[in-house]
Amino acid sequence: MFGLDARIALAIFGILSAGAGTMIFGIIAESRATALARELDSVEQAYTNFVFDTGINTTTFTDLTDDSNVTNGWDGPYFTAIGDNHVQYGTYSIVEGLPSAATEPTACPAPPADCFMWVSLTEIPDQTALDIQEKMDGKHTASGGTDTNSEGKFRISTVAGNVDTIYFRIAKR
Repeated sequence: MFGLDARIALAIFGILSAGAGTMIFGIIAESRATALARELDSVEQAYTNFVFDTGINTTTFTDLTDDSNVTNGWDGPYFTAIGDNHVQYGTYSIVEGLPSAATEPTACPAPPADCFMWVSLTEIPDQTALDIQEKMDGKHTASGGTDTNSEGKFRISTVAGNVDTIYFRIAKR
């Protein structure tokens, strides 16, 4: 029914389509990681502004989005979100922790010597978490990476399934 030329053209078109599809999928994954890395930078800036205005190291993420706690000096919103829920992923929170932990920050001792404030976000797909880590700290820690995940500002806490919780250091306490 089809001539040899038509079959060759269809085969070439199929090969090119498969290659383009793979390339587009990689570009989409890269753009998701870039967008979330920028968002984490925005949360860091929002937290810095909140502390500057109020003098408080808060552990309540919604303090950045609304003044429901009636905080003296609050001049926000510092970050645009509906509560602590992320539009695409899980839930934001702010925790205190030591930077030496390989996954999630560990509790600060009393008095907190080198304690930092971290923003966490749940339900991040495994590969997206690794891609964000590469953008934020310049390296992967899983899949054969050499870093121990204890350096830099970014941590990945692997949970069961194919999603992780990520932690990004936003301020020294």
